[in-house]
Amino acid sequence: MKSSLFAVSDLHVSYAKNRRIVNGVHSDSGDDWLIVAGDVGEILEDVVETLALLRRRFSTVIWTPGNDEPCSLRAPRERGRRDRAPAPMRRLFGAAR
Repeated sequence: MKSSLFAVSDLHVSYAKNRRIVNGVHSDSGDDWLIVAGDVGEILEDVVETLALLRRRFSTVIWTPGNDEPCSLRAPRERGRRDRAPAPMRRLFGAAR
């Protein structure tokens, strides 16, 4: 079977309806590639879990952070603050590998 390249963006999996849609996304051949062009979610764990799920379902996943991913770098109680810790960023990029 021929492999395909798919692209998605603005998944915002913190919304239940969007998460259900993402849970149904999969590769038909197992050789397909997926580009995830940002805004997976606003919560670090959501981004990490979603990228892990997609990596299990596609041969290759290419992820670029969107404008909402920096929000996921702060703990929920710190959402109003503007500082960003390097450890969560490393975790996001590690999840994308």
